[in-house]
Amino acid sequence: MAQASDVLAVAVREIGTVEQSGNRQKYGKAYGMDGVYWCMQFVWWCFQQVDKTLFMDGGKTASCGELMRWAQAHGQWVTKGYRPGDVLIYDFPGTAYKTDHCGICESGSGQYVTAIEGNTSNGNAGSQSNGDGVYRRKRKLSLVLGAYRPKYTDYRAQLQKRAGLEAKTMDYLAAYKYGSDLIRKLATMK
Repeated sequence: MAQASDVLAVAVREIGTVEQSGNRQKYGKAYGMDGVYWCMQFVWWCFQQVDKTLFMDGGKTASCGELMRWAQAHGQWVTKGYRPGDVLIYDFPGTAYKTDHCGICESGSGQYVTAIEGNTSNGNAGSQSNGDGVYRRKRKLSLVLGAYRPKYTDYRAQLQKRAGLEAKTMDYLAAYKYGSDLIRKLATMK
């Protein structure tokens, strides 16, 4: 299993990747359906690089609406308190669709969320749901319809239970410069 930071690290490395004409790019090729709107294919591809089972329990979709319905049916749909690694589903005003676009949440702050998104534009000009590349976008929270929350591994809880450590001890370990790596290694060592 993996953490949100693992999926985000993959997504961040893709920033600046641009499509070829006709919506053609490596995410669609990997998915097996190139030349179409590809925001969800980008998200799916990022998860495939880390842990195939994290995305829809190993399933596959290129549809924002389908992912939303799957997440709702499996108790993994959230509509507030977005966290890094959540797959945000956007509803842009003035469009015919309720589920226009998606991205991987990097952070949330006040009335905004920041996400890594595929098939969007680098800025407010151009199509937001059928752009030309992978970009980091800051959007109004009001545009987020909800999010799919994958079942990431909680190494902190795993280590705390395994070793019987108190919360203050876990906080101390987490504050260390390489705390998250240390916690992961301690939680998974045999």
